[in-house]
Amino acid sequence: LWSLRSYSLDFAYCNIVTFDNVSADFSNTSYPVTNISNGSMISRWESTSAGDQYITISLTSKDIDYVAIAGHNFGDSGADLSVECLVSASWTEVFAPQSLSNNDPTILRFEKTICDGVRLKIGSTVTTPTITVFYAGEILELQRNIYVGHTPLNYALQSDIVNGMSEEGQFIGRVIIGERNQTSLEMQNITPEFFRNKIKPFYDNAVTKPFFFAWRPEKYPNEVGYCWLRQDGKMQNSLSNGMVSISFPYQGLVEGKSITTAQPTARQMTLSSANNV
Repeated sequence: LWSLRSYSLDFAYCNIVTFDNVSADFSNTSYPVTNISNGSMISRWESTSAGDQYITISLTSKDIDYVAIAGHNFGDSGADLSVECLVSASWTEVFAPQSLSNNDPTILRFEKTICDGVRLKIGSTVTTPTITVFYAGEILELQRNIYVGHTPLNYALQSDIVNGMSEEGQFIGRVIIGERNQTSLEMQNITPEFFRNKIKPFYDNAVTKPFFFAWRPEKYPNEVGYCWLRQDGKMQNSLSNGMVSISFPYQGLVEGKSITTAQPTARQMTLSSANNV
């Protein structure tokens, strides 16, 4: 699956899925497949069948090496997923059937293929499938690796909490008024050419659009986030030979649920009447 060097950082942001080129074998009329093309987490596709089916992206001679999904139910359903590319008018399997262990954001990666279409095959199951976000395109693999000092998004939960205290200073309970998974990425010794040719286009795209990020895909393939920037990415000229450093803070979706800084409904611990003041 991850056939590149160990400890690589992979960004799936180049996305060729559009409203006009996506289709599905089955769709609930209230949740059409075009919903998966806009990157939003508030709309989704729902199938009307639990049998074998495809989501197809129609293309004309495009390089493709990944399909990524978020807001799905394949961990619960146990459906096998595979990817096929249309090459010389024939559908060719490029990612062998594989089931997912959870509903987390997922990147299905394969060898780069020039194709006229790409499709996700969803194997039969007892549950009708649903997907919220669907990306396909070319992976951006960063030039340097992360070895130490990075907090993966999956372990970067930050909560806004109000602690309830009695007049005597006794603990009553906690109210969570907001939650988010957020962290930052900092890298050094990036060549100026790589920054300008590869990272700058990513920065420009990420100003308005989310992306998938796998921080160490070979060792931890399940630790993938569907992310968006908290602030614009920055570049700093750090060495006299032109090498640059980059940094950007981001947050995102992990563990099959959306955790953001929006104003959610307060979630409070159940308190016994004896502790209420």
